[in-house]
Amino acid sequence: MWLAAWVVTGERKRRPVKAANPLPGGGFGAVEVAARYERLWFDSVGTTDDNLAFRNPRAENILLTGDKAFTIGVNWTVNRWVKVQFNGIRQQVEDPERNPIPEGGAFWSRVLRFQFLL
Repeated sequence: MWLAAWVVTGERKRRPVKAANPLPGGGFGAVEVAARYERLWFDSVGTTDDNLAFRNPRAENILLTGDKAFTIGVNWTVNRWVKVQFNGIRQQVEDPERNPIPEGGAFWSRVLRFQFLL
């Protein structure tokens, strides 16, 4: 897994990101761009012809399977109280029988989140 994030509006990189020029005060807020790649996989060691692997997660030997995901996101910190986050996620399930797309293709998901802080 790798993760990278950049604040494109010039604020210092710290958590939480704080807008140097908030929106109601004549500024635009802070914009952060982030990307992440991850792969999660499962299998069993020692699978032989006598002891076959199966797709069932409760099997003694699990068939090699995995999931790859690439996420790119934009976080907009409007001011001290409001944050808007958008993520686009490209995901591919390596097992063609569990993949919702025919022939093991990749698919996209979108997530939009509004966060209000007190």
